[in-house]
Amino acid sequence: MVRSSLVGAVVWLGVCAAAAHAQGPSDPKASPLEAATARKTDAPVTAELRPAAPPDPEFARISANLTGSFGGAQGGADLRLHIVPISVEELDNALYFEIARADSPATPFRQGVFHLYRFKGEPRLRVFDISGAAPLIGEGGVTSKADSMAGLWAAPDALPKLTLAWLSPNADLVLTPEGSPGAYSGRTAHPFASTRNGAVEMTSRITIAPGELTLSDSGFAADGSIVWGGDAAAVFQRLTAPAATVSRTSEGLIIITLVAPPADSPRLVENGTATVQYTGWMTDGTRFDTSRRPNRKPFGTRIPGSLIRGWNEGLAGIAKGERRRLVVPSALAYGERGSRAIPPNSTLIFDIECLHIDNTVPPELNRPGANPAPMVNPHSFQPPARPAPTSAPK
Repeated sequence: MVRSSLVGAVVWLGVCAAAAHAQGPSDPKASPLEAATARKTDAPVTAELRPAAPPDPEFARISANLTGSFGGAQGGADLRLHIVPISVEELDNALYFEIARADSPATPFRQGVFHLYRFKGEPRLRVFDISGAAPLIGEGGVTSKADSMAGLWAAPDALPKLTLAWLSPNADLVLTPEGSPGAYSGRTAHPFASTRNGAVEMTSRITIAPGELTLSDSGFAADGSIVWGGDAAAVFQRLTAPAATVSRTSEGLIIITLVAPPADSPRLVENGTATVQYTGWMTDGTRFDTSRRPNRKPFGTRIPGSLIRGWNEGLAGIAKGERRRLVVPSALAYGERGSRAIPPNSTLIFDIECLHIDNTVPPELNRPGANPAPMVNPHSFQPPARPAPTSAPK
């Protein structure tokens, strides 16, 4: 297993670039081949947070200090760290985390799961990578399941329920209570291998206190000297203002604004046109469409228009420069019938970045009660139909 660190470049949590390791099938009776080829069903979007049984008061204090949004700096970069409880099958006391630059909050560079557990009675914090892969509908290759989860820390109930098959353990830190109530320090139980900048091994540390997290690591040369890290640390303070805004409709649509538009940016009016870049996922991480493919133009549409209700409602009032995550329940997407690439009863997740707003409304749509004519959209949420196979000449 190869690990590397980003402290000195970005932050300790970047340590966890571990090689993916083999995971057993979720069904113990299934063969590896059956597990690899079985169709993955759409995971439920509502995470049922499962408490430890019996509850562990010490873990409750640690989780309370970890949970929240924090701001910090490292290597000249202004960073944001978000940590929220998440449900993971076979794990209690799990928390999802993601870390991003403050100027790129919709594209985190690090995502993973913290797990609090005890080893021989002592509290430990395990760091997991989200190593699971999901298919790209309509094209070859796979994508990380973590891509669909970015930004959902702002609405934790929208995070999918994970399984251990999605996760790869990376590092364990032994936690020790400090003097003040709720304060802990932690360090890796032993050095582990590194090849970064002349180091042959490294250690990592964390301090947890109400309102503050400190993360650091150190790389050691073959003679035992410190070649990077050392006393340098990234200090994160709990944010007092929300790092994102969340709104919900009575029918279950969740609208998360991760990037607010400039104050003077005009907002979309009814029957105006928005031009956006977008990506859509199912809740199991499958990416079913994106406008960000090479040689593909941004997507322009009138709102309301001929799209699914989740888009007509989720794009209302959007502004140039704004970036939203939509969690669209099945009833506001493709419902019980589904669509070509999307199974029935699928909740969908969209990342939408608004590039341009045109509030010019055709005169015929200004009349009271006028219905907007469907636009001919340059893109669909569905991949192009595959051509029918041709018979080979005999």
